[in-house]
Amino acid sequence: MSYGIEIYDENGVRTLGMADFTYTKIWEEDIPGVAETGPVAPYNVTVPGYDPATCVVMFTPKAYVTGAQDGNETKAGAGCVPVYRNAGGEVVSVIRRARGAYQVGTNPTVTVYSFTPACTMEVFRIFGG
Repeated sequence: MSYGIEIYDENGVRTLGMADFTYTKIWEEDIPGVAETGPVAPYNVTVPGYDPATCVVMFTPKAYVTGAQDGNETKAGAGCVPVYRNAGGEVVSVIRRARGAYQVGTNPTVTVYSFTPACTMEVFRIFGG
């Protein structure tokens, strides 16, 4: 008896099984965190072999909030994990998010904070599917 998933084509030939690789890591890089007032520019990374049609990008924070998340943007590990967009060719544009904080009182203001923890970015090429 075998375990796992096997995929067969219309001719009954196994095209994917547990012994096959379905992805491979092609890039890993540490992305610096930011803690600034105001938006920050994207962090562009050139990844040899990156193709948005066959690759996926993942971010893993290097620190996590260990207590209540009370909106304090200065807490280690608080903030937003970055996202990415395709910047053309083999360039991945890392977007480190900004958020607003509304100050109430006699002079209400909105301050934009950019706070993203340091992360590890990994790029994987997907095979098959």
